[in-house]
Amino acid sequence: LLSLSGGALAATAANVTLSLTAQDARSPVTDMRASPTGTAWGNWGAYRPSVIYTLGGADGVKTLYIQFRDQPGNISATVSAHILLDRSTGSASRPASRTPPTTAGFIRAM
Repeated sequence: LLSLSGGALAATAANVTLSLTAQDARSPVTDMRASPTGTAWGNWGAYRPSVIYTLGGADGVKTLYIQFRDQPGNISATVSAHILLDRSTGSASRPASRTPPTTAGFIRAM
């Protein structure tokens, strides 16, 4: 499960809080990695339920992609979330609407 800034539709600063939930019925989830493109991935890091991520580039709609890895090395399907980065307003007040979080299961090595 991935949510950006609590599911908000917009952010007024490049730093957003990722709320992450990952479970695997067979083994513990140990790692995660992020990508702004879904193809060029960052390094694997320890799985944490909350992480600060800095959105890059100019203002506009941003998509963030996340993958999780469990202890045996199985990699989850990719999850993604969208948020509008709008630093021009400087106001944290936004509509109550939220972007629904996305989920993915693990792809098992055979």
